[in-house]
Amino acid sequence: RDNTSQDDSETVTLNAFADYHLNESLSAHVAAGFERVSYSGRASDSDESDKWSPDASLSITYRPVSNVSFTYATSYGLEDTRSRGARGARKVFDNSLRMAWNATSRIVLSQGISYEITDEKDGNFQDSGELVYDLRADYAVCRRASVYVGYEYTRRTYDYQHREDYHINEWTIGLRCSF
Repeated sequence: RDNTSQDDSETVTLNAFADYHLNESLSAHVAAGFERVSYSGRASDSDESDKWSPDASLSITYRPVSNVSFTYATSYGLEDTRSRGARGARKVFDNSLRMAWNATSRIVLSQGISYEITDEKDGNFQDSGELVYDLRADYAVCRRASVYVGYEYTRRTYDYQHREDYHINEWTIGLRCSF
């Protein structure tokens, strides 16, 4: 919000979802519900702190062959943090396109690009955008565990008091387990 203080928040999301498989190649996932954000800091006395706001998402996956998939996803969220100098209402739209290739039964290579726009409703703020490109390799150690390495480049543009562009390069390495 400014260079001197930041707000912390806790988010609870309740969504209902449906998965539909048109055929072996095409499937869709739809989720809709509500999200509640509790703010601390300057936004803690916000008109919208601890209130529920709508959110929704849709993803469509196309599998032209058994080991390749393309996924388009879009999501929408609404946030309102009106308080002493905080931003106020804003809508967030996120769109992404992802491709995954199962190179072998154990190795999955994926990459994706996404663009998020934040539509500021307060006249003092300009809309902001975020462009993300990511690349990731997963290796299945066993049925319930995999290791991964990834790279993500983010370009975030803010128009608050003056235009600022941030370029973020992030490397990740990790272990994923399912129970």
